Amino acid sequence: MEDKIFKKLEDHDQLFGKIDARFDKMDAKFAEHDARFDKMDAKFAEHDARFDKIESRLDDHDKKLDSLIGTAVDHGERLSRIEETMVTKTDYRHMLGILEEIATRMKRIEEDHAFAIEWLKRIQLQVDKQEQEIQFIKMKLNLVTN
Repeated sequence: MEDKIFKKLEDHDQLFGKIDARFDKMDAKFAEHDARFDKMDAKFAEHDARFDKIESRLDDHDKKLDSLIGTAVDHGERLSRIEETMVTKTDYRHMLGILEEIATRMKRIEEDHAFAIEWLKRIQLQVDKQEQEIQFIKMKLNLVTN
């Protein structure tokens, strides 16, 4: 029976030896995996640093974009105010047409004025001449009373 026990113990020792060998292989694999995980952790740390830089740049870009949006809105408001108060080409042409018509009418009025003045001068000369003739006739007829 003792032999059986020793035999069993030897069988167990062999089995444990095989199990130990398997565990040794597994430990070696775990060591490889740990090394790979360490490399992956280092890569993740690098990626985190890169993502932090990218995030920082995106924040800067967001600030710049906000500034550009504000400027665009300001320009849009200014453009709206300009459009409300500006004269279009059509408006300008219409106003020029009206001004030309006014200038033409003013020129005609000025010409009419010049003719009227000349006409009045001629009439005044005739009136003066007729007054002299009337005075002469009155003197001849002795109708003049001084």
